[in-house]
Amino acid sequence: MSDDAPRIVCAMPCRTVPNPRAFKALQIAAAKHGAPIDTPAREPRERNRNNCVAQFLGHGDKFTHLLFVDDDTAIPPDAIERLLAVDKPFVTGIQPLYLAFDGVDHMVANVMQFPTETDRTPHWPDWLTFESDRDPFPVFHCGFGCVLLERRVLESTGFPWFKEDYGDVQGRNNITEDIWFCDHVRRAGFDIWCRPDLICSHYKTVDLLDIVPRSRVNWSPTESNGQPWRYRSIRGWLPNDAQRLIAGFVKSAPPEALMVELGAFHGRSACYAGELIKASGRDDIRFVTVDLFDGCKVVPGEARKDMRNQFEANLLRAGVRDYVDATVGDSADSAAQFANGIVDFLYIDAGHTYADVIRDIDAWLPKMAPGGIIAGDDYSPKFEGVIKAIDEKFPEAEINGITWAVRLGVEAPCETVA
Repeated sequence: MSDDAPRIVCAMPCRTVPNPRAFKALQIAAAKHGAPIDTPAREPRERNRNNCVAQFLGHGDKFTHLLFVDDDTAIPPDAIERLLAVDKPFVTGIQPLYLAFDGVDHMVANVMQFPTETDRTPHWPDWLTFESDRDPFPVFHCGFGCVLLERRVLESTGFPWFKEDYGDVQGRNNITEDIWFCDHVRRAGFDIWCRPDLICSHYKTVDLLDIVPRSRVNWSPTESNGQPWRYRSIRGWLPNDAQRLIAGFVKSAPPEALMVELGAFHGRSACYAGELIKASGRDDIRFVTVDLFDGCKVVPGEARKDMRNQFEANLLRAGVRDYVDATVGDSADSAAQFANGIVDFLYIDAGHTYADVIRDIDAWLPKMAPGGIIAGDDYSPKFEGVIKAIDEKFPEAEINGITWAVRLGVEAPCETVA
C-alpha cells in the first residue's frame, strides 16, 4: 500500500450483538482494504461512537479515514471504494428509515435534504420517490448507517464528537447523537455529502428494503398507480425520464407487446419494467434484455459469471423472474434471433460510442413493428458518440433530460406517465 493510499478503520458500535448479516457485510468490505474493525458494545450510543473516534485519533496519522456502519446496516461489498470516489471529507450512503410525522409512520431516506435550489427548508425525502440516479450532493443531516469521515473532520471538531439531547421530560425536541454530530461538523465548516446510489440494507425484525411499500398509505406493488420499488436497491442507472417512458409504454402497450433492452448490467431497468408489467396484470407483455454480461467492461475486476449471477439474483429478489427473459450475446448480433417487424419497444443502453450506437440501431431497425418506439439514455455531452448517432439517425427524436425517444412512422409523441 502506497503512503498516499487511504488507510481506513471500520467501526460498528453495537447495542448488544450486531446483526450477523450486517457484520458479515462489513467484514467483506473491510477485508478488501485490510481495514481493522472496532466493535465497542454495551454502552449508550453516544459513548460508543465517542470511544470509536478517540481510539481512531489515538493512532495519530496511522489512519486517514474512519468508516461508521451501524450494527443493523449491511453495506455493499464495494461501499468503501464508492464512498472514497466522492472525494469529500464527510460522505454518507443511504438506507430506508421509519420516522413518525404527526403520528403517522413514513418510510424515508436517511438524509435530510433541501427540496430545491431555492427552497432551503430541510426535509426527510420519501423513500419511494427518492432519486438515487444522480451525482453525489450535499445534505443537511444524515443518519449514521454508513458514513465515511476523513481524520481532519474529527480533529477539527473535538470532544464530545457525539452527544444525545433527550429533550424535555416527555422526550419532545430530542436530538439524536448523529444529528448532533452533523450540526457540530457543519459549524466547523464541513459539508455533508450523500452518494445516493450507495444503498444499504437496514435490518430491524426484517430488512426494511423488503417492506418499503408500507411507507405509503394505501400503496402496494399491485396498485395501478404504484411505482416499482425493489429496483431502487439494484446497482445501475435508470433516469427518471426513462422510467416515465417505460411506464407509459406498459400502460398503453398493444396486445402481445415485445419490449427489448440492450444492456442489462445488474438488472435495475429490467426489474423496473418487470415490476410494472407484473403490477399491470399484462402477462402478454414480453420483456427481453440482451447483454454479454461481461462485467469487466463496466466494473473492473467483476467477472462475467458474477455479473450474470447478480443479475439473476436481483430478478428473483424483485419477484419478476417470470417477467424478464435474458439473452446472452452481443447487442447487435443478437438481433438476428428476432423476426422482422415484431419489436414494439427498444431501449438502447449498450455501447456508448458512435460506432456502437449506430451498429445497434442498424441491426434492430428492421425488427421494429410499425409505430414502435426506440429510446435510450445518456444523450449528454459526457457521451458525444450517443448525441452524434441519435442526431444523425433520428433528428426528430424527443429529448427529455438525457433520455431520447422516437416513435417510428408516427408523429404523435411517446406516452409517458407523470
